[in-house]
Amino acid sequence: MRSVALLIVGLLFFNGISGGQQIPREILEKLKTEKLQAPQAVDTAGLKKEVEKAREAALSETKTRSVIEKSIGGGLSQFGYDIFPSMPIALTFQNIPVSPDYVVGPSDNLVIYIWGNINQQLSLTVDRDGKIVLPEAGVLYVWGKRFSEVKSLIIESLKSHYSGISVEVSLGALRTFPIYLMGEVVNPGIYKVTPLINPLQALTLAGGVRKTGSLRKIEIIKSAGGRVTLDLYKLLVEGKELPDVVLEGGDIIFVPPIGNVAGIAGAVKRPAIYELKDGESLYDLIELAGGLLPTAFIYRVQVDRVVEGERRSVLDVEFRDQEDFRNKGGKFIVENGDLVSIATILPGRWNFVTIEGNVHKPGDYELKKGWRVLDLIDAALGVKKGTFFKNAEIYRYLGEGRRELLTFNLEKLLEGDSTQNLELEQWDIVRIYSEDEVLPKDSVRVVGAVRKPGRYPLLE
Repeated sequence: MRSVALLIVGLLFFNGISGGQQIPREILEKLKTEKLQAPQAVDTAGLKKEVEKAREAALSETKTRSVIEKSIGGGLSQFGYDIFPSMPIALTFQNIPVSPDYVVGPSDNLVIYIWGNINQQLSLTVDRDGKIVLPEAGVLYVWGKRFSEVKSLIIESLKSHYSGISVEVSLGALRTFPIYLMGEVVNPGIYKVTPLINPLQALTLAGGVRKTGSLRKIEIIKSAGGRVTLDLYKLLVEGKELPDVVLEGGDIIFVPPIGNVAGIAGAVKRPAIYELKDGESLYDLIELAGGLLPTAFIYRVQVDRVVEGERRSVLDVEFRDQEDFRNKGGKFIVENGDLVSIATILPGRWNFVTIEGNVHKPGDYELKKGWRVLDLIDAALGVKKGTFFKNAEIYRYLGEGRRELLTFNLEKLLEGDSTQNLELEQWDIVRIYSEDEVLPKDSVRVVGAVRKPGRYPLLE
């Protein structure tokens, strides 16, 4: 009957709050004041089936596009919800090492090893009054004490009654108690957990949070009174620890419907749909998305916004420079349903010239202010042996795939003729030829005491 009553309460919770309503006060008060049944051993086989069922449901949900994703558009997915199927499922939670700060309570099992003059192993379970009974040493009250304190207390008590012994104390089976996972979780209901389970692990047991549920306003309603709000973005985005909440019997983990959302696409590190808190700005949204890519165009950001609940309208937000982007972006408030698009910079490369051919270091070079042909040749460490000095070329970009051909006399340039030292423009290609490229292959070079030394064609 007790389990049936708990199930009915769970169903009442699910039906009452799935639509985003507050938890009924009379039910909440009943859960707070109701005395819980003594915990029982966990049914591992049954737990495995339930966990696998929750896992399959969560995986199925992540594969289908949610109503939020469809409404925002842009082919974006909601951020953060895939953490739950990828987390280790909690069948091994019973085997988590126990911290010395673990607080001992009723139904915890203590295993005591005694050796020396006496060899004995004791298995003692803390009763509902919070005590254990040691042979000869008598009653010890351990409820509410840290495990390290309980361990010291047991060892001191036994050694005061027995000489020549050594004692070691460990925890066996831990107590279990029911908690309630309600609202927008994959499998809402009542779950038996141990004190080692934290709220995030408890959500995993229930299959995780639905995409219609909030990741930023998860409420833990303590059976003893008080509430704690969890923002999973602190963990997922900032890598910060969540508040250290110790779950107790009758605690409620309630996931409300998701709040305002906005999508961000384009040149950001983590394009996605993010849940917003009140007053978050364009700059805040970019930070949630991991920041801008180096190729982001920051002078204009486009926002698709739902206007007056009847249409989507395009809004361009323009910035003068990076400082203006930071200042104005921090004041531009993102609204529910916005789709922000960050464009990329123009394609291609700028502010360079190229030198090719018979030079020591051909390639692309920064176009520095006032640069001329000779500056580029010097940057390429000069020409090689066998260079054709009579003529060299510049291919100048005119746009739309067209180039203009300019020529200059390399020999005169190197002799100091400034008329041959043409000024360079962006994307110029300077071509230096070798003699082998220009002169016939069947030729001879004439040098020495002749009027016109050089290379001449070899005639038959």
